[in-house]
Amino acid sequence: MLLAKTRKRVFLALLVTMIVSIFFYGSVPAVHSSMHVETITDLFKYVKEIKFRICTSFDESDLSTFDFGYEIIGEENIDGQQTWKIELFSTIVGYNESRSALWISKDSGEAIRFEVDGEIIDASLSSWGLLMLEAYAVNMWSSMDAYEVTPFGVDYIVTDIGTESVQYGPTTLSVSKKKFTSSPQIPEVNRTSGEYWVAQTEFGEMMPYYKFDTPFNDKYLCELISIEFHGEHVTPDVTVGTPEFTLSNLEIEPSSAEVGDTVSISVKVDNVGDESGSYVLTLKIDGNVEDEKTVTLGPDESRTVSFDYKTSDDGTCSVAVNDLSSTFTIRARANLVGEDVRAGIWSIETVDSGGYVGEHTSIAAGTDGTVHISYLDWTNGVVKYAKWNGSSWEKQTIENAASPEYGIVSGGRSSIALDGNNYPHISYFGYASGDCGYFYTRWNGSSWTTPWRIP
Repeated sequence: MLLAKTRKRVFLALLVTMIVSIFFYGSVPAVHSSMHVETITDLFKYVKEIKFRICTSFDESDLSTFDFGYEIIGEENIDGQQTWKIELFSTIVGYNESRSALWISKDSGEAIRFEVDGEIIDASLSSWGLLMLEAYAVNMWSSMDAYEVTPFGVDYIVTDIGTESVQYGPTTLSVSKKKFTSSPQIPEVNRTSGEYWVAQTEFGEMMPYYKFDTPFNDKYLCELISIEFHGEHVTPDVTVGTPEFTLSNLEIEPSSAEVGDTVSISVKVDNVGDESGSYVLTLKIDGNVEDEKTVTLGPDESRTVSFDYKTSDDGTCSVAVNDLSSTFTIRARANLVGEDVRAGIWSIETVDSGGYVGEHTSIAAGTDGTVHISYLDWTNGVVKYAKWNGSSWEKQTIENAASPEYGIVSGGRSSIALDGNNYPHISYFGYASGDCGYFYTRWNGSSWTTPWRIP
């Protein structure tokens, strides 16, 4: 009968352990163990008595509230092995407190003997108790400040909310309280928030309190109730640092783009403070919020954060990332009849119809969205030039006389190219100053230069 009751208690404890472990430890950030309390034997070596509470709900009438702990009541030699004799106690809401005795090997940390109500039973049945201590009591000596994996795979903003001295049974600990919330870029219905406390002890940094609320209305809590160390515990002086962020090197690439292009906007973030923290970067285009990103940095750590912005309307755009600001230019795309050639939409348009024109054509597109064409005018015996200014064609005749007596006209085999100012340069076969051959002329910003005979 006693064994049946014991097995029932063990089953309930294991059930709660599985529920809490799956949901709680399956979602918390990965942590870095401190240098002292890393195993169950470390725990018994430094801590004489501990009691903590685990909740998967804040409804006190729910079985999900579970108090657990132990007290070392002596040391004994069992079958040649030095052991700690500990009293293990647990309470599930709705049930009486359960107490049992365990003898734990100082060398291996394994249970040597298990006793309930004075009856020695199979020591393997005590494994659930050691599992609870390993999962929660040992894990309290962890650092939450350096995230490797964040809850639910999203970034978190960590904020200091103050320090205070908290009494845990006979021991006073100075705790630094922090809260964390999902990044604003996460939809509100999916956001998670919580709070954790950090305390410095002689045996490393511990976390006596951790709570978080999930997007699914689930609430989880692991909280220290009481702790007593072996001997007199001296709380180390705690210097609470603060993160401090600076921004620099706002860069926009490219600084001039066409409608529909993607512009990369980057900024360097430095944490010049002495504490880890999170910082929210907000990108504004023409005063409108376009994107937000959260970066978490340790002390003296820096990172370059980039945003991508797809341009829509032409003109000059103002850019702001928090306190840094700049501008960039968006140009209308070069097109022939109002459609974007780069999108593969083509149209046919007449550029010039005055006489017999259009042979020996050459074309070039400017970086400013203009289109330039050189071509032969047989009717007048000259080379001509046309430019698309975004709304219409501008045509010019490059002054160069024909040679009727030899039947030579200028403009054959024309070729056009643009320089860095998008000014055209044209070469062609023609006749000038009583000489025929290949000639070159260019636009200097106000007029065409005198054709030069290419030797």
